[in-house]
Amino acid sequence: MSAGLPVAPGPRSPHDPPRIWGNVPQRNRNFTGREVLLESLRERLRSGVTAVLPEALHGMGGVGKSQIAIEHVYRHSRDYRLIWWIPSEQENQIVQSLIELGEQMGLQAGSEMSAVPAVLDALRRGEPYSDWLLVFDNAENPKVVRKYFPSDGPGRIVVTSRNFQWSTDASSLEVDVFAREESVALLRRRSSQLPDEAVDHLAAALGDLPLAVEQAAVWLAETGMPVQQYLEVYERNFTELMQSEPPGDYPLSVAAAWNVSLGRLRETRPDALQLLQVCAFFAPEPIEWDLFSAVRGISVTPELQSALDDPVKLGRAVREIGRYALARIDHRQNTVQMHRLVQRVLIEQMNMQEQATMRHAAHQLLSHSDPRNPQRVTYWPRYSSLLTHVRASNAVECEEPWTRRLVLNEVWFLRARGDHAASLSLGERAAEIWRARLGEEHEEVLGIDQQIAQALREQGIDLARSYNLQSVLVERFRRVLGEAHEDTLQAQSFMAAHHRNRGNFGEAREMDKRVYDTSLMEFGADDPATLLAAHNYAVSLRLAGNSEKALELDYDTWQRRVETLGEDHLYTLTTRDAYLLDLQEVGRYEEALEGYELLAEEVGEKLGEAHPFTALVNRSRCVTRRKKGDHEGAYQLSRRYIELTGDIFGIGSRHHLLMAVSHANDLRQIGKLQESRTLSEQALEQHRASYGRQHPHSHALAMNLAVTLRLLQRPEAALELDRETVEGLTRSLGEAHPRTLLARMNLASDHFALGRPDEAHAIDKAVAEESARLREDHPANLAVQLNMSYDLKALRRTEESEHLYSEALKRYRSALGSSHPATLDAEKGLRANADIDLISL
Repeated sequence: MSAGLPVAPGPRSPHDPPRIWGNVPQRNRNFTGREVLLESLRERLRSGVTAVLPEALHGMGGVGKSQIAIEHVYRHSRDYRLIWWIPSEQENQIVQSLIELGEQMGLQAGSEMSAVPAVLDALRRGEPYSDWLLVFDNAENPKVVRKYFPSDGPGRIVVTSRNFQWSTDASSLEVDVFAREESVALLRRRSSQLPDEAVDHLAAALGDLPLAVEQAAVWLAETGMPVQQYLEVYERNFTELMQSEPPGDYPLSVAAAWNVSLGRLRETRPDALQLLQVCAFFAPEPIEWDLFSAVRGISVTPELQSALDDPVKLGRAVREIGRYALARIDHRQNTVQMHRLVQRVLIEQMNMQEQATMRHAAHQLLSHSDPRNPQRVTYWPRYSSLLTHVRASNAVECEEPWTRRLVLNEVWFLRARGDHAASLSLGERAAEIWRARLGEEHEEVLGIDQQIAQALREQGIDLARSYNLQSVLVERFRRVLGEAHEDTLQAQSFMAAHHRNRGNFGEAREMDKRVYDTSLMEFGADDPATLLAAHNYAVSLRLAGNSEKALELDYDTWQRRVETLGEDHLYTLTTRDAYLLDLQEVGRYEEALEGYELLAEEVGEKLGEAHPFTALVNRSRCVTRRKKGDHEGAYQLSRRYIELTGDIFGIGSRHHLLMAVSHANDLRQIGKLQESRTLSEQALEQHRASYGRQHPHSHALAMNLAVTLRLLQRPEAALELDRETVEGLTRSLGEAHPRTLLARMNLASDHFALGRPDEAHAIDKAVAEESARLREDHPANLAVQLNMSYDLKALRRTEESEHLYSEALKRYRSALGSSHPATLDAEKGLRANADIDLISL
């Protein structure tokens, strides 16, 4: 990829963004003919329509669809400020290419697949680029590919495909074989002295198929073989192929032309031939030469091993391949790429044993390139690149452990990147194959099943299936590996997360503590398994209301993960987020906000603004802004992210639900009570439907709604909700849990609003006594002291009231500041209301 175009840029304003030119293949210096098609394509793209209407170049393999698109791009590069070439045979390729485009556009889209909507939105709006061209190459599935078209944008799209369905979906341009004069022109461009009759005969024999004509032209130019002799060899190969009764769609002219060159390699450079045979099992996309460098410990044929062991021999083999145009060698990108028809020819020339050997060699080369760390953000581009070839080579069928590990890591990578559907698709296919071959209790079957269970839980669509699978997995791990094995302990940690999902916080805490204590004893404090257990135990501590202890443990875990895993590891980032959440929970808002502003910027750059984790960080960021007193800033942030999470994850997702809860609280704080009520009611209904009416978080959402109802002068409705909330939280969390105390304080406010200050005071007094274990200046402590002063005033206990009010106001100013909205409300004599923003489970 290059940032500079191969032509001098046209006039530009100093304010124009830099030109972008990405992934466009090298220009074919011997491109010949096709002038009518090129002009037709140009005219269609220059039509006056404003919507993005793709031009679909479809047709049989080998007719030069991609070559026409490449030539158009080079001829008209001055017409666009952004040109981006997108390999489109697999959806993963489209995603990764658009991620890279976002980085080039300066969108801070990161390296995560959810950044794609940000890229498409920028193209749709034409900001900062309005004159753009996207080329979707080898787009065989219109339904999938069209999802990645910017809708109603100002740019242009070209699609190349063999699928004729595009002719019904887009303005299409069918590409046929060469006209005879084009075939002759291409043959003569490399060998100008070819006799007329012979060259015409050769073009006819080749069927005027551009790929076959190009191969013959290269051979004749490189070897100097007389055209008549080449025809004899070609026709002999063609006859042999016909006698083998090939399938009706077999590319006979390509195979016959290529067999001439392949026959030479077989005799003179078997290492180069075998290198091609291995590449035939990769995807028909660029293959990085790093895949073949410094390879050790794999089992391949002696000739291929000799080339892989010696960079000089490898270079010579590559040069020989390039000499006869047997593959496209791109020295700028250090890649090699084979046409799919040529791959087919190579594969069908091999017997079953040769195919198995070369396919396995491809699998070994891929597994050798596995970074073995799918949670590390910096390795995600490598995993994305490997994934294309993992799928094409059918690596899930490989029986070598290291290749199976690569497949498992690809499933894990897709999970980490947020693409749970793709993760489940690959994981479930691998699980089916491995279970049939290895058995239910093989460690790698257990490992892939664990990935599936995690993906299901994170996706949040089928929590029941995920729960049942995880429950069975815990027993399977115990039976196969033993109680103290790290994988068994990890499975129990994940099971604890399911208990939290179901509202069983006490059971989850006990399980997390047991796993953490065992891991600490068995593996030590710095082992990754112990650090995972520590992180999960802190989650349970926080939900149990012990945020001070969670704070201490999370800080220690974060520091250890920085040293052990690195700062950009996803696990390190999640524990850093947990530490900031603890700061928020204990009322240290200024420190929490400073940390969240910095973390949000970092994860936006590393993961992309729309990654699930980035959404969670920004949700906590807006909550902390509100608690720090910046109600308008919190509202603006949550308004933006409730739209974003709805667009990306769906309005039924947990990510959107969490943001809706926070946004409803923000709406109430800026006075939009009816909007807050509506959103709170929707969030409560959704949470109850997904997690049950008795889940502690369902009660928390009911409490938030009650606050809004009371402010809307509906204290009876608020009282009914708060009574149920207090009963439910007391039953599930205990009477003295911080969340229960907040609910009881709100219940007191309901009674006060209904003219029952004695009942309000009784509740507030009990809450004040039980909240003494919180820090003295914790906002919850301040709130109940303030409200109790109002209770006393209504009960005509004026002296006590004034003293308590004066002390509470003094502490408000000290803890939150004189300009904090809560302090200003206290100065106005308004009661304090408590709300709850859901803590991640």
